[in-house]
Amino acid sequence: MINTEINSFIEKINKNKIRVNQKNIKYHTISVFLDNDEFQITSLRNDLKTYGRSADVNFVDSVYIDAKRRDFTINALYLDYEGNLIDPYNGYQDIIDKNLKFIGSPIERLKEDYLRIFRYCRFFGTFSKFNNLQRSYNEVIKLVNNIKILSNKRVKDEFLKILLEKNFDLSLSKMKDLELDKYIFVDIKNTPEIKIHPGFKINSFCQIKHIKSLVIDIIQDEKLDLICVLIPHLYNIQKIEIIANRFELSKQKIKYLNFIKQIHNHDILIDQKYLKKISSKEKEIKVLQLIWDCRVNLNFRNKSLFKNDRIPFNWYKLALFHILPIEILDKLNFVDLAWPSFPLKREEIKFMEPNLGISEQNDLLYKSEEFWVKHNFKFSKQALLNFASNLLGRNN
Repeated sequence: MINTEINSFIEKINKNKIRVNQKNIKYHTISVFLDNDEFQITSLRNDLKTYGRSADVNFVDSVYIDAKRRDFTINALYLDYEGNLIDPYNGYQDIIDKNLKFIGSPIERLKEDYLRIFRYCRFFGTFSKFNNLQRSYNEVIKLVNNIKILSNKRVKDEFLKILLEKNFDLSLSKMKDLELDKYIFVDIKNTPEIKIHPGFKINSFCQIKHIKSLVIDIIQDEKLDLICVLIPHLYNIQKIEIIANRFELSKQKIKYLNFIKQIHNHDILIDQKYLKKISSKEKEIKVLQLIWDCRVNLNFRNKSLFKNDRIPFNWYKLALFHILPIEILDKLNFVDLAWPSFPLKREEIKFMEPNLGISEQNDLLYKSEEFWVKHNFKFSKQALLNFASNLLGRNN
């Protein structure tokens, strides 16, 4: 934040040949690049007219005027050149008190920028002890549908920020309370026919918080994100194209959602009472066998080794949260759960029967692996070679 008119500032830094991005200069905001770092610079300003997300602004030279256009008191804190705190709305004390207060009328602040409804939910979950929208609840509900004017990028970025918060379950509860969950997919540009949808399919988000703690490393390894992994726990995902559009999902993430959709559409039978009774080691074997059954049910034509499957093993692990209760998965070492190494290799099949073609080799390997899985992953290489030899003998 600077107390200089933005064009004058640009003239000064141009003399030092600093790279500047002026894309948002109409909002008196620019980005400057120093080495590999980007810094956003904004002049003090006030709003002449607002449009629910954008605004006509002009330069002012007073932090007190600039502060009036901000959303929360905690976001209206300034430091001068000497490091002295300028706090027009007592925001520092509100931080100490964990009190998320709007500057002036909450309704007016929300009308200026509907993204602030998301921001209120995020900051509420982060630290607030007070529900400062309680008196304005009915008026806020009437405003929520206006998030349809927000760009996909803004909605995606803000929702992802919420999911990244430690106490995001509280933010999701506030979203549900304000009915924000019913309008998040309404995109005025691309899906004008959608006015509202059922919203979150659950009321308590503690379990999703626990799931997040278990899968965060997998998400990073698979180049997914919290949106595509947690959305199926929050919403019915039958219309994936709407979700993909609103959150601008990559092909990989859309593929993952389609995979989870298939999981939801298949009845995976498993005796949960039995799983709860057996030991952790036995439970791990049964869960791995369940993963194999899922693979076969989803793509029964696939006759290759599991390690060559088009679906990553980690996706099957994530799918377990849609099949089994969390209390069963908690009894596993879920993070380290891995597909066992299949003892038999193609070269050994070729050595045993040199005249087999590739497709026949694949079929023999697949049947051998299936036999190994169904017998609790216990058979040795030699036992599997004997099994494969018997299969060939029966075929002759």
